[in-house]
Amino acid sequence: MSTAPHKVEALLDDARAEIAVTDQELTEARDRRNRIKKALKKAFPASTTYDCGSVAHGDANTPLKDVDTGVVVAGAEEDYGPGGDGPRPLMNGARDGIREELESDYPNLRIAVEGQTHAVGVSFGDPVDLDENDFTADVIVTVDNTDSAGIYIPDLPTDGWEPSHPAEHTRLMKQGNRATGSVLARTVRLLKYWNGHHGSPLCSWNIKVLALKSITKKVPLAQALLAFFEHAAKSLRDGLTDDPAGVSDPIELNLPLEGVLERVDDARDLIEQAINAEDEGRPYLAQHKLAALLPEIVPDADADDLRREEINQQKAHEAADQSRGVGTGSSLLIPSTRGWSD
Repeated sequence: MSTAPHKVEALLDDARAEIAVTDQELTEARDRRNRIKKALKKAFPASTTYDCGSVAHGDANTPLKDVDTGVVVAGAEEDYGPGGDGPRPLMNGARDGIREELESDYPNLRIAVEGQTHAVGVSFGDPVDLDENDFTADVIVTVDNTDSAGIYIPDLPTDGWEPSHPAEHTRLMKQGNRATGSVLARTVRLLKYWNGHHGSPLCSWNIKVLALKSITKKVPLAQALLAFFEHAAKSLRDGLTDDPAGVSDPIELNLPLEGVLERVDDARDLIEQAINAEDEGRPYLAQHKLAALLPEIVPDADADDLRREEINQQKAHEAADQSRGVGTGSSLLIPSTRGWSD
């Protein structure tokens, strides 16, 4: 049975809405985050807490599995910062404070310091989304960087510290969302989904920084995706992505460069082909390309609709060729697409 064709932008907007975090999830996550911040302020009086990560940036997807927050421990940089006793005592203090605040309400609460890298790991034993097994929080216990912008975050395996600037990262993302009418956040949601279904070549922060550079105004989602992949293909060939705050080291890739570029190039081609197919009056082929880019959240076009569209396109070409006195040429074929999760 033939199905009505869909516009590229409508398909992308439906996909974006399908994976967007729900208000209920956000409310519960923020409540748990606020309780952790309350515990941190008790454990470290006069200290400043901050929010970071996808919930703070406005680009969280459902199911929501975690939340991020942190504390800048007041006056701790001299005794515990670089050259001092290191992050472990402060992380242990945060662990104890969080346990005291939360364990009566979350009997399956687990809090880890050892085995962590940058953050105290909190497992509530009580998921926000009932389809998930758990909900977690990463709690970053930091000290001020008195010599430069930003703060120092733990590097527990070396018992040392790394410079970072999560507050500036959050400011940049919020600024980008305002400048683009939330197109930045909506595109990042789709990009994180693409990433997770094509071998996870990039970490989410790398995606966001590349998006900040390439999506700077309100445009259709299809154009935003194309701008991202075109920029990413060039930028990653030039080198690793720099920290936009100018504080941290360049962002490492999740896969060897060749594999990252292959996936980015394929994605760029798919969104470009989808846009071009729609412009050429081939909405089913456009949908077919989008379904390869964003499997499951964009339904694939019906095979019969694709064949009919191809035949009609071929007949139109033949008619045009005959009117010009040109041979029919080769037949049009529907290109196959591949998913990296296959």
